[in-house]
Amino acid sequence: MYFNAVSVAVFALLSLAGAKADDEISTAGLVVDDKQVASYCGVPVKPEYKEVEFVCFTYKGDIQKAMTNPNRLKGFVNKAGNAFVVLGQSGAQSFSIAGMHVILHPVDTPYCRKVEASSAGENQGYTATAQKCPGNVPFDLSDHLSDVPPGAGGPGAGGPGDGDPGAGGP
Repeated sequence: MYFNAVSVAVFALLSLAGAKADDEISTAGLVVDDKQVASYCGVPVKPEYKEVEFVCFTYKGDIQKAMTNPNRLKGFVNKAGNAFVVLGQSGAQSFSIAGMHVILHPVDTPYCRKVEASSAGENQGYTATAQKCPGNVPFDLSDHLSDVPPGAGGPGAGGPGDGDPGAGGP
């Protein structure tokens, strides 16, 4: 019996350790390169037009100290960590940051991706979506999704012609 109890305890601890490992800070797949971020996102200069699917993001803070659960990411982050670009890959890509889970989906529009951000914690249930294409303003991850009124286009909305279908809450 002692062996079984110890085995169960060890298994439980390893399971908890595995769950925590998923929430470790990581920007796996993102390479630090200010010039590449600027060439895609126009941070701080006007972006070059690129014939590739990509989405630019901004964040008040250092994404390198806040991102968790990167899934299939490939792209670039600036040294300050306040701007990054994710290059489109086949299928969905995702990551989490500051109580928000972000999923990038392929769409039929050339070079564009659908961005879907959903909140967790005390603001659980709020979502913001946007279709981001080359030349659109970056998707701002700094905003609280609960502060975004329905129809406002979500964080980082670029206004008319940005292709943002709106935001919503519970």
